[in-house]
Amino acid sequence: MPVRHIYSGLVTSRSRCGDLETRWFVCAQCSDTPAQLKNRTENAPLLRYVDSLRTHGHRAARIDPLDLLQREEVAALNPARYGLDDPARTYDINGIIWTRPVGEDSGPEHWPLERIT
Repeated sequence: MPVRHIYSGLVTSRSRCGDLETRWFVCAQCSDTPAQLKNRTENAPLLRYVDSLRTHGHRAARIDPLDLLQREEVAALNPARYGLDDPARTYDINGIIWTRPVGEDSGPEHWPLERIT
């Protein structure tokens, strides 16, 4: 599910006369800019990796404080699987990871792989 769908849905509120009304709303930031779409295309391996972190990240969580459970390594969470094997390289995360408040300009923002994970 694309992130933009998080900010859309049904809202129930009271109208001026006191009646409940339900209406559909869409966030102003829901439309992707051409720069975001271009960045996703250029950084497709990073987009796939971030999506796998969102999907499978809970499987690698260390929630056993005594480390009694044996946990298998999750292959989908290995950055090398996506060709992301240079830890010194920085990636433009514009349109891949949302880090700014709604309505703020979304220009290029570069993060190293260590910060993304």
